[in-house]
Amino acid sequence: MIFIEYTNLDTYTEITTPFVNHINDRIRLYVEVLKSGKIRLSDDGNTINELELYGLDLDVETRKKMSSSILRQFGLKLLDDIIYLDTDLDNFAKSKHKLLEGIIRFYDLINTKRSNVIKLFTEEVQHYFYEHDFGGTPNVKLTGLSGIDYQVDYIIGETKTKPERLVQTVNHLTFDRFTTFDYIFKDLSPMRLTKAEPQKIIIVNDENYPPQLKAIKGARNENIRVIAWSDKEQIQAIK
Repeated sequence: MIFIEYTNLDTYTEITTPFVNHINDRIRLYVEVLKSGKIRLSDDGNTINELELYGLDLDVETRKKMSSSILRQFGLKLLDDIIYLDTDLDNFAKSKHKLLEGIIRFYDLINTKRSNVIKLFTEEVQHYFYEHDFGGTPNVKLTGLSGIDYQVDYIIGETKTKPERLVQTVNHLTFDRFTTFDYIFKDLSPMRLTKAEPQKIIIVNDENYPPQLKAIKGARNENIRVIAWSDKEQIQAIK
């Protein structure tokens, strides 16, 4: 069961989410009502601060491009190291999810600490799909049954012999990360106008971190296919 805690502070509300960062602390969001009547959701600067404490230099040109890409993908802004977006009450749930997904992607930048990393793992997978003529579409925004918008890293359309394939990528598959993907897949599946149930796939960058066994078991129970990036035979079988 997923628990979210709300704590009312002086001028804002703190939301403690069930999702954790690289040091296993639960990710917190902050809600402030602006004079304009808009609602500002932010991380209060925690994400950038923790990445820098970890020793990650975000001023490296490659990481700056990665950071800008994440901000664009999720419609977020960055001011004085605070990741935020402004929204209204009707779109609060969607905006909260966007901010949380964006923060999780920022924490994924920890996996770029190796000097030979040139681009995000997601981009590497998408490039491979393009070069090997998988024929799908990268970075597709879809709306789930809940009304929340999600970005799917790659979609390959349904054919007579194969179902639609929804592909998400991740550097380090923890059980916490798996539960996020599981929720996204469950929310999207009822909205797909396909003859067969979409195939749900997670591609894992196993170069540095093997996927957690608990996450693998959870994926198996939910009929989600987990494929190691090193297993190109299985990657090719997605086609």
